[in-house]
Amino acid sequence: MKSLLFLAAFDEIKMNGVYKIEITGIVENQNDLTTTIRRSSPKGVVDTVITRPYHIVKIPKTEKAIIYNEI
Repeated sequence: MKSLLFLAAFDEIKMNGVYKIEITGIVENQNDLTTTIRRSSPKGVVDTVITRPYHIVKIPKTEKAIIYNEI
């Protein structure tokens, strides 16, 4: 069975349900894995639900350092 690693990005609590956070890319370099994270905020009509946006992805297990970059 192949070992997996879970990468997660969590945002702070938001006062409506339209905010998002997403891991949009993972690049394996010689010494690390560089991940790209993108946040989006509401435009126009919003709902009134308190949320805490998150995104979780699974990748093959690695011993390399993981670097998070936000765009």
